[in-house]
Amino acid sequence: AGHLRPIPPTCSMGVQLRALFWRAFTNYRRDRMLFKVRLGQAVFFGVIVGLIYFQMGWQQTDIQGRAGAIFFTLINQCMPAMMGIVHTFPAENAVLRRETGNGMYSVQAYFFSKVLSEIPFQIVFPTIFSTIFYWMTGLNPLFGRFVRFTLMIVTFSIASCQLGLLVSALAGSLSVALAIAPALMMPLILFGGFFTTAGSLPGWCAWIRYISFFFYGFQGLMDNEFENATFECPQKAGPCFATGDEVLMLFGVQLSFWPSWLLVLLFTFLFMFLALFVIMCKQGVGPCGRRKRKARQH
Repeated sequence: AGHLRPIPPTCSMGVQLRALFWRAFTNYRRDRMLFKVRLGQAVFFGVIVGLIYFQMGWQQTDIQGRAGAIFFTLINQCMPAMMGIVHTFPAENAVLRRETGNGMYSVQAYFFSKVLSEIPFQIVFPTIFSTIFYWMTGLNPLFGRFVRFTLMIVTFSIASCQLGLLVSALAGSLSVALAIAPALMMPLILFGGFFTTAGSLPGWCAWIRYISFFFYGFQGLMDNEFENATFECPQKAGPCFATGDEVLMLFGVQLSFWPSWLLVLLFTFLFMFLALFVIMCKQGVGPCGRRKRKARQH
């Protein structure tokens, strides 16, 4: 069956956003068990990972531990943010089509209300996790580094949430979304800069790291951790990385924190507007909707 053209809403975008945001936020607030689970998850993983990497020192053996802890943190923040949102559009597609078709609100207002209602949780829970994890593991003790670490983790979590919305928009059902998400995540993680460096990648696939937001998150957090750091060198002969700059060269880190953070933020908006574009096309509005209507007329 063809899509019916949605009736334009009679109220302003601001009114639509406020109403839809409050409805979505109220639904989150009513589900207190979900809130408790997500809070418990942030505390649990913060403590568990903090205990595994508890109070790392500045020995040669701690270099790999610090890099591993940083990369694991990115994975840990991405998976819940992404997998917790992929069910959204398959579950609400019928309601969305009916209500937008009746002119209750626009597709854009619905989409941005979902984004805005999720952001507070993507700020609070990663911040709780970061606070526990950072000080338990003994990462760079400068408070400014902790603030930058938390900023990157929060931004990365929001970007992961937007990627989950994009997967949700592309999938026609929850089962398809759950199949797409892990398949999409694995290459992003593999080319994130921890498991493979630029020099170890074949030329035909080395470019993939530049479209992985894991790559930029890892680059930024590595620079944040190792810049101006010093490590103790044992008396025994063997390779020794005495400075953080040498460690950054070892892992192929070329970007400093702020350019890396801006690129993660760019990916956030890229995922967001791609998801909006897909939803609008599926609902028959915007450029895709106009092309479909012209095709049916011919």
